[in-house]
Amino acid sequence: MVVTEAMKAMKQLSVAETGFLPKAGKQTRKAVFLAEMETVVSWSRLEALIEPHYPKRGNGRPPMALGTMLRIHFMQQWFGYSDPAMEEALHDVPLLRQFAGLDAFEDVMPDESTILRFRHLLEKHDLTVAIFTEVNAVLSEKGLSMKRGTVVDTTLIAAPSSTKNEDNKRDPEMTQTKKGKQWHCGMKAHIGVDADSGLVHTVECTTAKVADITMMEVCLHGEETLALGDRGYHKANRTIEHFEKEGDLMLQRECKQIQCYLQIRKGTFRYSEPEFYKLNCLCKPGNWVIDVGANVGHYTRRISELVGQKGRVISFEPVPETFALLVANLKSLEFQYVTLINSAASATTQVCSMVTMSDAGLRNLQESYLISDTQSSGGGALACLPLIWTH
Repeated sequence: MVVTEAMKAMKQLSVAETGFLPKAGKQTRKAVFLAEMETVVSWSRLEALIEPHYPKRGNGRPPMALGTMLRIHFMQQWFGYSDPAMEEALHDVPLLRQFAGLDAFEDVMPDESTILRFRHLLEKHDLTVAIFTEVNAVLSEKGLSMKRGTVVDTTLIAAPSSTKNEDNKRDPEMTQTKKGKQWHCGMKAHIGVDADSGLVHTVECTTAKVADITMMEVCLHGEETLALGDRGYHKANRTIEHFEKEGDLMLQRECKQIQCYLQIRKGTFRYSEPEFYKLNCLCKPGNWVIDVGANVGHYTRRISELVGQKGRVISFEPVPETFALLVANLKSLEFQYVTLINSAASATTQVCSMVTMSDAGLRNLQESYLISDTQSSGGGALACLPLIWTH
């Protein structure tokens, strides 16, 4: 483990305290996580943000060490401890005391009031926002936040809806919203997460009645090449199969792309159709194979693996939106013997149009068919190339 300056500054544990630590055995996930956080988080930079506002020695009871209180605050966020639960955990769990730099036989454990006052100090001077910004800056510097794309989502924060209190009314900042068939009272946290690393880079809180889509741009950092969101962030398109552009974001199309990207990276880019698993019986090394209607490339990718460098795969996909996904999904192939053609295949060379069936108002590309351009009443023109096979 890398020893940081912050770790050197933390005092050693007493002999009595080390007697409570296991001498051997499995290292728990919590221990691994805390060790990683000790090295990843720039504690000295965060303490420098808080130090001007932190109580100084000489004015009443000596304050707890700033580094200790900051680590305790972070553990509350990581593990969901309330103030009383955090106080008890510091008494009960040696691992948490060790991370905070506390010794049960030499130090006084901070009580829940001390923990509460520290959080109020951060809130009073808006230091939580500064800490969040600084942590994101550190992660970006270390290459842990890629900024290629953002996943946006919302979570509800519940609040009491009862009016049985001193004022006989609800908190004016809390409102109601409906999720599914259930009504909820409280607030919303609108969150932006880096699509590559899973790290949170933006959090905005609003009252519950604020629509998700109105906070879309707030959750983006502005350097994305794609943004992913569920249907709450989409005005018209409601399914992943519908590829219409809205503003500068191709939400559903890019969601499909990231889904394929993850499948390719994990080796799970497979179809559930039984024919897919018979390809190894049909395609042999050195074969030339034509994939008509290649879609996003499931069959093309698998066939290219089977025919090898001595074979060739020619894939036709007429729909421009789907063809773009096909090209993107096959970029990872090292083979030079795959040819992609943005065209339909037919008996003759012609220009035609595609009739797309509608299912509950949504485009169903799987049941689409071609008609001659003279029969078309509008829509995009598609090129058709003839397939002529000679022996």
